[in-house]
Amino acid sequence: MLRRLSVCLALAMPVVAASARAQTATEQLQYGIEAYRNLELDAAVGFLRRALSAALDGGLSAAERASALSYLGAAELFRSRRDSATAAFRRLVVLDPRHRLDAVVFPPQILQLYDDVRRSTRVVVAVAPADTTIVLRRDTFTVRLYAAAYHAIRARVIRDDGSTLLPLYDGEVGDSLLLRWDGLDGAAVPAAGRYTLLVESLTPSGAVARIVHFPLEVEVVQLDTLPHPPAPADSLFLPEQQPAGPALRTLTTGLLFGGLAVALPSLAGSGGEASDARFAVGGAIALGGLIGFFHQRPGRPIPDNIVANQTLVGAWRDRLDTVVRENEERRDPRLRIRTGPPVTERLETP
Repeated sequence: MLRRLSVCLALAMPVVAASARAQTATEQLQYGIEAYRNLELDAAVGFLRRALSAALDGGLSAAERASALSYLGAAELFRSRRDSATAAFRRLVVLDPRHRLDAVVFPPQILQLYDDVRRSTRVVVAVAPADTTIVLRRDTFTVRLYAAAYHAIRARVIRDDGSTLLPLYDGEVGDSLLLRWDGLDGAAVPAAGRYTLLVESLTPSGAVARIVHFPLEVEVVQLDTLPHPPAPADSLFLPEQQPAGPALRTLTTGLLFGGLAVALPSLAGSGGEASDARFAVGGAIALGGLIGFFHQRPGRPIPDNIVANQTLVGAWRDRLDTVVRENEERRDPRLRIRTGPPVTERLETP
């Protein structure tokens, strides 16, 4: 009987293990939180530690890792394992010095222990753009540091052999600090190449407690200039003065029909009275053509067309000025700076 039971257990164990592995890190985290809320502290610790182990393979987001460490520290303290709780909270502080426990979720003794751990942990996290371009001697590459506690730090850019390319900061840091680098080395030369930005957190005695570092890849970039926009084609411009053609056609038409009226006696009947009427009609028609000629006199300005042409030229000049300014900026050399993920290492007990 016992032998059968042993065999069944042996066969069931791989199935249970496979089922546990099949659970995602997020599911393990949720089980751990639920167990903590039910005061099943041993189960909560088991679930949370498995979730954090899976997180090493990318199973949890940063926020989920912070949540797992928060509940793990609380569960360990309630199990009277203060050292384990302190270790969990220290991992949380190193992960994110800005993190604060929720006073609604955790009781005062948990909050007090976490604050004690945070104040005693000398560490910073660095937040930098993954890929940015700066104009030399005008812009700066910036890195934001967030500290868990007030302490002394050293920040510098180092070469692959560990030698210092340029020191950036040596002093105290509070909640946060903005590091700036103009992309030049100590000789004011553009620092193209591969480097590391290193931030050291120091103990009161000056020893290095922790370091944060991430790679920098710096490349000099020269942008191509933009072509100037072409001037507006002549076909786009409207005539700004009245042309001679319409006026001449009006005058010619008036004189022609006026002459025909005089030359055709049938239009005015016969006799002297008809002759006077013929000349009166012809003169009136010719006068109308003359008046039309002066009304459409050649060379008279056309205000609407003048405004339209000025608007066309103005828009082209604006585009040209924009390209000229852009090309002036593009003539300045630039640095493209790409960074890798930051890494935190503990060297000594703070």
